Amino acid sequence: MRELPSVFAPGDNARMDAAPLRVGIVPTHEYTRRRRLWSALQAAYPVRFEGREPGAVAGLDGLIAIGGSAVSPCDDIPCLLAEGEERPQTGTPPLPLLLSSDPALPPPLAGARLSESRCTALTRPALEQEVVLATLDGAPAWTRARGGASPTQRIACVPEELGEHEALRERLEPGRCLALLALVQFLRDLTAAPASARLHATFLIDDPNLHWRSYGHLRYPELLRDARTHGYHLAVAMVPLDGWLADPRVARLFREGERQLSVCVHGNEHYGPELGRPRTVAEGIALGKRALRRVAAFERRTGVAVDRVMVPPHERISEPMARALVACGFQALSTTRPYPWAVTSPDRPWLTRPADAGPLAAWRPVDIVAGGLPVLLRADFALHPREDLVLRAFLGQPLILYGHHELLRDGPDALAQTAAEIDRLGEVHWCSLAEIPRPRVVRGTLGATAASETTEASGARTTSETTGVSGATATSEATEVSGATAASEASALGATGLDASTIPPLPRRLRPVLRRVAAEGEVRLRAAVTSRKDRQ
Repeated sequence: MRELPSVFAPGDNARMDAAPLRVGIVPTHEYTRRRRLWSALQAAYPVRFEGREPGAVAGLDGLIAIGGSAVSPCDDIPCLLAEGEERPQTGTPPLPLLLSSDPALPPPLAGARLSESRCTALTRPALEQEVVLATLDGAPAWTRARGGASPTQRIACVPEELGEHEALRERLEPGRCLALLALVQFLRDLTAAPASARLHATFLIDDPNLHWRSYGHLRYPELLRDARTHGYHLAVAMVPLDGWLADPRVARLFREGERQLSVCVHGNEHYGPELGRPRTVAEGIALGKRALRRVAAFERRTGVAVDRVMVPPHERISEPMARALVACGFQALSTTRPYPWAVTSPDRPWLTRPADAGPLAAWRPVDIVAGGLPVLLRADFALHPREDLVLRAFLGQPLILYGHHELLRDGPDALAQTAAEIDRLGEVHWCSLAEIPRPRVVRGTLGATAASETTEASGARTTSETTGVSGATATSEATEVSGATAASEASALGATGLDASTIPPLPRRLRPVLRRVAAEGEVRLRAAVTSRKDRQ
């Protein structure tokens, strides 16, 4: 298995241990009426906000002036001058928001094309001594002074107050982003927070296995050639039950092409939303053990490393199951939502979360949930708005686009084109899910965790039979764990992970295998039919 680098990508967290910089909000009532907003930003950046009246700037490291009467240039400290606040939602279509290529902007924003519906253009035209950083429907909306040690920035509006349970990320989304973009970039400049050294990106295809040289519309030799040519990486989320068979030619492709191809874990048997069913950690540990035993047997037979990153079938996982993944030694979870168990129906917002999740959910490069499980957020390749990739890159988050084999119906051209778009967002490292940096999680007992920053790890990728589960056989299945045993196991495994000796043999079961064979047959038949129609 590949070891996941235990790091935060450098960026917003670089100065969190330093003394906070004092930032004045002028006038004072603009500080008072946005206490939740300022509190959330204080948690994200090494700053401390305080209300001030015009002219009272002594002892400040920066100033944010809001409203026409308070807007005045500042010569000795960095200033962000805002004409007002976001306008109410009206239902009108968003306007095109174009970011400039000025060096003052971080690479993900340089030349970006976004959209905005809640902010307006500046009422006062840009001056000759100002550089336009962003235009809204062609009119200047964000500027900075050309000269001076602390060039003043102007923005049309600042964010309105956060709702009681609202997250910052809900103010940074397609159609509503300019106000918070400008404010956050001002704070980054003020605190000298470095941008992430590089972004991390992966394409992810759910369900394929290595039984043959193709799976539906996915053809491994063609895919590997294209990935090498265009420099991207594709991870296959394989169902552990499918690991009983692997074509030696395909296994060799994955071993020799590990810079372009990788495998991660997709449930256990893919029997509906199986990871959403466990209601206790004991049940989750039993399921996790079965998946890990099968994965380890596949690794031993094929020499193909499998990332201990779980991709839940149908995006469903219960919180006890997530806690069990921590106990079983899984390195991360990859889903479209940071708290998938909080979602009661598919039409709920993607950022639906527990009330105690706090305003920084989905804000940092990686979220830590369920007592110590890193979440690598992914997005639907076909449906997710591309402009949100710019916002994720701005936050230093991994850029993971997923789909199914139908994505490759017309060949891998769509992957190559999207890879080129992502590469324009900055320095991008295409890699497996296991190479995406995440916080180091210090585990004692299950649920007692802490994240800490470290320097970046090498991201070396190795096959190991001592970390996680090793030396297992392919045709065995774990017995259920009692509630009492699970509690003690969770405590111990939170620190040590699983060893193969802790997993009893499994009874042989033919029905799950037949179900998977039937599902694969249907995939291959549909691909053959659609390919024939395309040729006609």
